Amino acid sequence: MSEREILVSRFIDRSIRPFFPKGFSYDTQVICSMLAVDGRHDPEVLAINGATAALCLSDIPWNGPVGAVRVGLIDGKFCLNPTARELSGSSLDLIVTSTERNIVMVEGVGREVAEDTFCEAVLFAHEEVQPLLATLKQLKEERGKAPRTVNLQTPSPELEEFISSECREGIRSILSDFSHKKLSRDSALRTLLSTASEKLSLRRDSDGSRPPSPPNSSLVTSTFWSLCGQQLQSLALDGGLRCDGRGLDGLRPISCEVDLLPTLHGSALFKRGRLRCSVL
Repeated sequence: MSEREILVSRFIDRSIRPFFPKGFSYDTQVICSMLAVDGRHDPEVLAINGATAALCLSDIPWNGPVGAVRVGLIDGKFCLNPTARELSGSSLDLIVTSTERNIVMVEGVGREVAEDTFCEAVLFAHEEVQPLLATLKQLKEERGKAPRTVNLQTPSPELEEFISSECREGIRSILSDFSHKKLSRDSALRTLLSTASEKLSLRRDSDGSRPPSPPNSSLVTSTFWSLCGQQLQSLALDGGLRCDGRGLDGLRPISCEVDLLPTLHGSALFKRGRLRCSVL
């Protein structure tokens, strides 16, 4: 799979994944095959909308639809789904997916685009995607199959209470320790999860039986990481800091170097946080 195919797959995944019901653990594949291309429009947006249409027609209990559009900014005016030629002269290339009410995903690049203009572009996309959403909703209502019956793997209140009581403070302490880097933070969280799982395996009810949820199960793990997400969000919204110490408006450290290998026609090294990308 090429790098571009991976990135497009991520566009699709990030757009549709939030609308599967919580606890849905069935293997599901959404495969987009490009049969033809007109050479004028990139197929990314069509792939997202095609995946949405397929899910609307299926019997998967999926809570869509979502719709996607691409927005350009040409001569100070927003352009909906610009062609490749139009994009070459655009200062903005933005893909937005949304529902009738909410923005789901934003991905794109811009050249010296003001923050207010960027926000206006997102709102423009949200407004322009509404006719598409209406069509997808009608397709689902008229042609969609009845949702199949599924068993959702959701944690019991007892398991949630156990994980919360055993891990909440530890998670908060790890996420508040700005000396951690990503790998050390993840390692500390996994150690905390392992410790909690061991305690769960040793716990006995009053009658001597084991608890209903086995240790190290996917349910225990998902409950733990869900709690991590809640604490991460709480720290950011209540304390105004991310787990690496940045404020909500802060960027990762960024550096760029050029002409690293002078014998080549060109070379560059771009670093953002832990990400390093070389261009030769």
